Amino acid sequence: RLLIEPVPAIVWTTDRSLRFTSGLGGGQASFGLRAAPGTSLSDHYGDHNPDAVRAHQLALGGESVSFEHVWEGRAFQTRVEPLRGDKGEITGCIGIAVDITERKHAEEALYREKERAQVTLASIGDGVIRTDATGRIDYLNPVAERLTGWKAEEAIGHTVPEVFQVIDEITRKPLADPVARCLDEGRAVESPGHAVLISQEGKEFSVRDSTAPIYDRSGAALGAVLVFKDVTQLRGMEREMVYLASHDALTGLINRREFEVRLKRAIRGARAERRRHVLLYLDLDEFKVVNDTCGHLVGDEMLKQITALLRSRVRRSDVLARLGGDEFGVLLEDCPLDQSRQIAEEMRRTVREFRFCWREQVFEVGVSIGLVPIDGDSGDLAHVMSAADAACYVAKDRDRKS
Repeated sequence: RLLIEPVPAIVWTTDRSLRFTSGLGGGQASFGLRAAPGTSLSDHYGDHNPDAVRAHQLALGGESVSFEHVWEGRAFQTRVEPLRGDKGEITGCIGIAVDITERKHAEEALYREKERAQVTLASIGDGVIRTDATGRIDYLNPVAERLTGWKAEEAIGHTVPEVFQVIDEITRKPLADPVARCLDEGRAVESPGHAVLISQEGKEFSVRDSTAPIYDRSGAALGAVLVFKDVTQLRGMEREMVYLASHDALTGLINRREFEVRLKRAIRGARAERRRHVLLYLDLDEFKVVNDTCGHLVGDEMLKQITALLRSRVRRSDVLARLGGDEFGVLLEDCPLDQSRQIAEEMRRTVREFRFCWREQVFEVGVSIGLVPIDGDSGDLAHVMSAADAACYVAKDRDRKS
């Protein structure tokens, strides 16, 4: 009695007629057992709890029965067993009911909180992968399912590298497991560089990801959560911006800024490694006539066709650029002077033989080319470009006189 009375539970016994013979415990009031011994079980429950009556009947047959039930707004966990006499005969039932109302309320609150968390994770636009303390996956949200190609039920129990397969965008080498690193270092980590996620179907997505550890109240690691975003479109825009920053939008050739960067590099290489290069500076003749006669759109079309011709006359290792307007530059790296003169002559002849047709008009276009060797004594970028421009002017003036 000293043990049972303080707790929210009740212990009772019945005879074979299912009449109460005793009752102990602080839960008697909530359980509703206020009647004196001798009260019938059926009278006590009435028609409100047939499971309890049935459990006592099964106990009289020798079975042990456990069940949960609600009585007068309170929840109980109940167990009923047969009560045996000195010779082992069944003399009645003995039962115990523990008031679990508060536990049920806590479970319901926890369930609602879990449901809110699950709905939140399912509705956000990022992929979420959660793991246990060993790095095994125990949850994927729908975005993670879509990007990885794995269903949540299939991924549970797998390691992160098996499901979240990421490689370096440039080297194409697999990246380290971010969850393993996070759990080892005990801190949030972000994957370095540009990562590419390869899905189960072989699709590729550019992603950015971060991983953070999960701790319990005592500070023990429970696992980690990996969050990743699909940045494929953004990465494509970044690459396009980088391309446009270094290329001419009309012709697709590198622009003057990028050409000067490469020319500076070539000048440094010629000075430090005693290499020899050649710079060609091209200026189209009569291009203004096409623009003035037919308009700039037609002039742009002619520039694109001439670009294709110039591409066909340079080596794969050479650098062809549009410097602006009707001016082009060619960097012939590690090219002997005689061969560079031959390349320049072929380019001049190809452009001279080109006929640009627009409607019923036919235009002839020429090109003047200035050639400047680059070696250890060539000076800086400004000096080389100035020399090339002067050589091109001399060539243009010579063509006019001839």
